[in-house]
Amino acid sequence: MTKTAKIDFATTDAATIVDAIMNRITTMKSLNGFRDRAGGAAKADKLYPNTREALNLLKDMKQQKRKADAIRATLAPYNARLAAGETVEDILSPILSAWREYHVKNSSLLLMPSQILMLKVIESATQLEELTGKPVPGLLTNNREG
Repeated sequence: MTKTAKIDFATTDAATIVDAIMNRITTMKSLNGFRDRAGGAAKADKLYPNTREALNLLKDMKQQKRKADAIRATLAPYNARLAAGETVEDILSPILSAWREYHVKNSSLLLMPSQILMLKVIESATQLEELTGKPVPGLLTNNREG
């Protein structure tokens, strides 16, 4: 006797399939098995486009999780230092000092730590603007005013 399917991949929309996989109602293995039984990836894409869309959504979610994990890993040691009672200024002070030395050596600019911090935030805002294609509110550049 065969098991009854927990979800009908043939008629269910992509969002519902993704939700079922995320909530462990079904698995990726089941989805891929269904697509294999449908005749392989190319045929399944034609017959059941919702399954391809679900796979794409799951892939995007996996990439987002990887990026979020990388950010968390970068911040983890600093979170521990904050929890131990250090201030943000204490944590950033050596980094700002290193940037200050760099600017003194390379451009003879003697910037204050607050100016270096502002410079780095502005540079990151410009980078964010390039990544998203959207203007960052409050960002002032030589070309425009925010």
